Amino acid sequence: MFLIQALTDTIQNTDNTSFWMVTALVLLGCLVSLTLWFKKTKRARLIEDVPTSSIRSAAQGYVELIGNAGFLPDDKIVSPLSGRACVWFSYTVEKYQSSNNNRSNWKVVDDVTSDQLFVLEDDTGRCVVDPYGAEIETWESQRWYGKSRHPGSAPKKTSLLDSVNADYRYTERWIEPAEILYAIGHFETEGTGEELPSLRDEVRQLLTLWKQQPERYLRPFDKNHDGKIDEQEWAEVRRAAKQEAQHKRMEMAGSPQVHLIRKPQQKSDIYILSSLTDEELVKKYRKRSRWLLIYSILSAITLVWMLNVRF
Repeated sequence: MFLIQALTDTIQNTDNTSFWMVTALVLLGCLVSLTLWFKKTKRARLIEDVPTSSIRSAAQGYVELIGNAGFLPDDKIVSPLSGRACVWFSYTVEKYQSSNNNRSNWKVVDDVTSDQLFVLEDDTGRCVVDPYGAEIETWESQRWYGKSRHPGSAPKKTSLLDSVNADYRYTERWIEPAEILYAIGHFETEGTGEELPSLRDEVRQLLTLWKQQPERYLRPFDKNHDGKIDEQEWAEVRRAAKQEAQHKRMEMAGSPQVHLIRKPQQKSDIYILSSLTDEELVKKYRKRSRWLLIYSILSAITLVWMLNVRF
């Protein structure tokens, strides 16, 4: 009762500018939580409603697939942060910062998400997965601390004591090879049936061509417009060459047809990749939507109460 009375007195005595600013923030929180509740509920219903297809018999268009994750032939994806082999990874590196007024915080200095192609396999075939633009939910994740911006490996065990005197905080998510993979997105079939070339040779050929015609191929990578490609820009050049080579290899894969699942062009169609099963995903989205609905209801009640107290 004392807290409610104190809040009542504060609302009644605060100036109009401060009151309307707080009111706007509460209203914004209510609207945002309602929007997120709608999105999470939509995802849960979508997963429940779309039937699971096998790769061999999947229709062209929007489909749901369930299988196991794997690498493309002659390809292996390794997270540069931890050095672990995985089909997909995403990580952030945060640097600890402190100021003279005894305030401290973690500032993000690296935020990297893999966009390399990998595959989903079921009992009937193989489908290439393009993770670009996907909403990705994973079982696997880890947070740890250290002294270097680029640790190169992750500890097997972590402790809260690791954060003491640490300069950097690392957070990584990944999908392991052979792990269960759920996918819902745009499915299409293409390919020529030719023998798959070497990825390394294909990347080397592309880089040689791009170096021979820098004005045509390398100028877009010169972000600082100094007429040179520095080390960071070359890393982007190599990544782009590898991605283009992967697409070419997909088109020339050794099977008569190459299946691909990717982000749908229609914004209303959701693209989800997950190492959780469809049942686990539905439970996760339902749980999130319940908390968001509770928050939005509490925000609405708070807003009405504030206006009632004020006026």
